[in-house]
Amino acid sequence: MFCFSQGRRILDLYVVRWEIEVYFRDCKMKLAVDKYQIRSANGIKHFWLIASLAYMIACFESKRYNFSEGYHLLSQMIRREQISFVFDYAQNGGDKSALLENIA
Repeated sequence: MFCFSQGRRILDLYVVRWEIEVYFRDCKMKLAVDKYQIRSANGIKHFWLIASLAYMIACFESKRYNFSEGYHLLSQMIRREQISFVFDYAQNGGDKSALLENIA
């Protein structure tokens, strides 16, 4: 027989599980963890450690521990740094072909 306390326990477990589902969804969508093919157990451990660190950094960047917001902020910051680097390189008379070789 199903009782209220069992239903409450199932709901509590689902709430905890939901955070895990959100984590994996974010990792797949933004960090592309489902695109890598690693075969060794050690490689998998290292890969998930790096993915988890990237996830945490993005969460901390948002100040509200929101991964999507932090990811967006970090992406903008990286893009600004890239543009600034190219601009400074050009301002200082850098060789265009050398720049393109280093970027590729």
